[in-house]
Amino acid sequence: MNITGGPQLEEKVELQMTPMIDCVFLLIIFFVANLKFPEIEGNLRAYLPKSAPGRPAGPQEKIDRIVINLDPAGNRVQVAVNNKILPRGIYGLTTRLLLLRRQLPAAEVIIDASPDVRYLYVVKALNACAAVGFSKVSFAQPREAPPT
Repeated sequence: MNITGGPQLEEKVELQMTPMIDCVFLLIIFFVANLKFPEIEGNLRAYLPKSAPGRPAGPQEKIDRIVINLDPAGNRVQVAVNNKILPRGIYGLTTRLLLLRRQLPAAEVIIDASPDVRYLYVVKALNACAAVGFSKVSFAQPREAPPT
């Protein structure tokens, strides 16, 4: 007695591998062609001084230098340009630098940051210098950390 209803014929199913391999190679070529390597973060083009006997005290002697002092003030930063404290802090730095750029177009800018200042504020000061158009930007010799 045959319950299945007739002779059983097995149909052999084969996968077509050639189109699948073509698709895989096309995807690999697409991803390799669109691959972009990220730039290294924290790489700043700056000229740091090799060594100096000490930091100068008082106002700067040269008028063709602009010194940006960054000191910690709680979780913010106190910004002073040529020993004049900016009331708006880091947000008023671009405006102040723009005014100084008109007076001293070939001035050298020195960023003098305290060791306790967050790196974010140093980068914002550097970006403000670049936005205004100063090309001679360098960093002051690192200050010694205050004893705790």
